[in-house]
Amino acid sequence: MGYGTSVDVVSAFVFTFCLPYLLKKPGAGLGPKVGWIIAGDSLFAFIFAVFYVPELAGRSLEEMDELFELNLWAWQFKGAQTEGVGHRIAQLEAGRAADLKIEIDGPTMKGDQQWIEQKET
Repeated sequence: MGYGTSVDVVSAFVFTFCLPYLLKKPGAGLGPKVGWIIAGDSLFAFIFAVFYVPELAGRSLEEMDELFELNLWAWQFKGAQTEGVGHRIAQLEAGRAADLKIEIDGPTMKGDQQWIEQKET
């Protein structure tokens, strides 16, 4: 997060510093033609987002972790099926698994019910 914030602050500074020099006559004097530069940057950002920013809507943090560990491309995230513990936890949280049982070193939780029983040893 620190790296992303640093890149954002530096790029915003460079853009706001250079824009007046690109617009006015003592500098480049491009005027409205600066829009072509901004359009080129926007096209680059769009292509980057398509290839490198994955769709994570409806995914739990555990599922996201599992997907990133699989090293999938961004466009493969939407259709990817998770099978690990993260997927089971997401089903429990969403209430979609009435008979799914997860055992954790001690108590067990079953589906959407609000009871916990001790694991028999």
